[in-house]
Amino acid sequence: MKRIVWILGFVCAFTASDARAQEGCVNFLGRAKEKVCQDTSGYQKCLVSLKQGTVDFCVLAGDANSPVRRTTPFEAGASLIQKGCKKSIFGNIYTCEKPPGPGLCTSYKNFFDLMQTPKPPPVAGCVLVPTKTDDGSLYVYAVGLDDALWTIKKSKGTWGASNRLDDSSFGGPDACSPNPGKIIVAYPGAGYRLTVKSFDYSNTISSRSGFGKIGSDPTVLCQSGDRVTLFVRGSNNTQLYWSYAENGAWPIKKVPDFLPIEDVAGKSCDKLCEDGLLVYPFGGAMKGSPDGVAFGGDNRAVFVRGTDDHIWWRVTFDNKTWAPWEDFSPLGGIRVTSDPTAVSRKPGEILLFARGENNMLWVTQYSKGKWTMWVPWGGVMAGSPDATSWGGNRVDVFYRGADGSLYHVWRDDTEALIKAPKIEKVPNMAIKNDPTAVGVKW
Repeated sequence: MKRIVWILGFVCAFTASDARAQEGCVNFLGRAKEKVCQDTSGYQKCLVSLKQGTVDFCVLAGDANSPVRRTTPFEAGASLIQKGCKKSIFGNIYTCEKPPGPGLCTSYKNFFDLMQTPKPPPVAGCVLVPTKTDDGSLYVYAVGLDDALWTIKKSKGTWGASNRLDDSSFGGPDACSPNPGKIIVAYPGAGYRLTVKSFDYSNTISSRSGFGKIGSDPTVLCQSGDRVTLFVRGSNNTQLYWSYAENGAWPIKKVPDFLPIEDVAGKSCDKLCEDGLLVYPFGGAMKGSPDGVAFGGDNRAVFVRGTDDHIWWRVTFDNKTWAPWEDFSPLGGIRVTSDPTAVSRKPGEILLFARGENNMLWVTQYSKGKWTMWVPWGGVMAGSPDATSWGGNRVDVFYRGADGSLYHVWRDDTEALIKAPKIEKVPNMAIKNDPTAVGVKW
């Protein structure tokens, strides 16, 4: 019987029922099915396991100063061909003389472009993500009046029915999409403990995880390849902390003896990792909750409302050293009365939003290395906004109004920011806390 292996996006979509360590390789920081190999021999054995589906990544690293090498989809595909597998005319589908194992459906539900001709055959038992759309879809999550997590979707310009999800939330959620068909939602659950869940395109829970107590609503920053960065305030202070997940696996507090890249044993965990989540201190002093954004390649930024009611940010370009905290007060000197939110429509650009002292929505833009002055966008807000974009010129902002309703503000043009946006009240969605939204084109 033949096995079909999919390689999509920026990750190798190999799945496994078992993650046995190879000789010369160890589990790296508890990440699922990822092996760090200390020598070439171990790395080559790991590649064999990669092709067999027992691991998802192979990383070559000797000592703390050695470079780290990850396999790429191209390398994995070439390796499969060398093994005797054949690439299909339908794209990144490889047919190998191996019996099919469990879990051939990836975390993004066997996604491919249904518009391509001829259509590739689906893997038996896998659910297909709907056809890509030009207009995009909006997935909104918020806490309802019953303290439960609710969701509502807008597709092809029409809002669907609101749906109650199955758990209670005691703070505002934040969401992002690291892969087609997959949405990560993080929020404070019972006891204000960090809860992270994975939903598919139909808002069905595909996985869940719960961690220790946190001091703010969390924010999740997604990058392609199923990479997620989490930012949150500590449970007993005003400092920012961060953590990082790949392929749905979060680093755990228990650190293995072999540390090929950096010594994380001495890193502060605060109370956030009392249930196993490894977090890193990020400094600063803040009110409320942070927000992060990826704006092309490995460019990332995180924003907080400082104790002086100014917005502060830290940024890294190409995944290099994070710059020090910087104050936004020179940009017109406005004081904010909410948490900030940031979104990127295209590489190198950031739109940053916050509520001003007049309870209106304000926006500033980062482009070509510079920020513009703050511009008012109207509205009467009762909480913090959340922004998203499905690309192009589109930007969507959601907030809770003074009447407890969910409001939607958007622009889809390239005109100056001073132009007033469109605004609507989302039907059948009374909310208690700040909302979050994800704009997608799958």
